[in-house]
Amino acid sequence: MRVITRGLTVLSVVFGSYAVNANAGSTSQLLLTATSDAIKGECKISLVVNADGKATDFEYVTPSDHGKFPISSLKAGIILLKEAGQNVMILRSNKFDAGSGGELTMDYLASGVSGKRGSVLLGLERSGQKWEALANDSAGRRVVTKAFLKAKKLFGKIIGIASITLQ
Repeated sequence: MRVITRGLTVLSVVFGSYAVNANAGSTSQLLLTATSDAIKGECKISLVVNADGKATDFEYVTPSDHGKFPISSLKAGIILLKEAGQNVMILRSNKFDAGSGGELTMDYLASGVSGKRGSVLLGLERSGQKWEALANDSAGRRVVTKAFLKAKKLFGKIIGIASITLQ
């Protein structure tokens, strides 16, 4: 239960912030800030870019955890959270270019009881040296900087993620 709750903040990302990375010439650009109705705090997901502005890694930081994954891991899927043998949150893309971006799928466990999954599409595009996340849904194509993850509960217990709203 605690791990699934923590996972609800794994997708938080703040766009437009930059920090110098340990690798020479690399910077981290925070993309989204994610929050949830299940826990306090936020998660930040950032993109590490080299001196040429090309994406090299994804990073995430929560109040209790952090991780870094190479861009090449997107094809197989970056498992951001695994609980009780189930992949709760997976970030993947078959069409991502480190120089220009592409479309990402945020695949999440909607119900740990039935195994039902959900997904949200997120575009990631480069504009000069800056990277932006874009939603393309019923509200139209737009830059997003926030994600809200609504917990799915059964008898008061969190069993998955009901929805992800991008703003």
